Amino acid sequence: MHYDIDVATTIEELIENVKYNQYSFVVLRDTFPPNPKGENEALLYFLDMPPSVRRNTYLMLYGQSYTTLDSFTAFALSVDAVINIRDMQHFASIAEGGITEHDRFIKPLRDAFYRSGKL
Repeated sequence: MHYDIDVATTIEELIENVKYNQYSFVVLRDTFPPNPKGENEALLYFLDMPPSVRRNTYLMLYGQSYTTLDSFTAFALSVDAVINIRDMQHFASIAEGGITEHDRFIKPLRDAFYRSGKL
């Protein structure tokens, strides 16, 4: 897919990476080291981003309990896509299709914001 990859194993690493880089594609494991409440702190970090920043990032969450590309689950979790770990052998084609669709949606939205002076 020709992406440069950054890997974060702690929430501190993730925050440091995201603070200084704009990522167009982010993949998170649902079991990323949780906070004391058992929540996925990495996912919470992305969900707390300003919408103007977050909408430029295609956010994919993967784990054992998801049905791959289940739109309702993705919507409920506020991510762009979910993928079951059993389907990771198809990751590249799943991700490419999702990113293409995301770009098709975001470009007109971005253009509308630009025309209205909100970007």
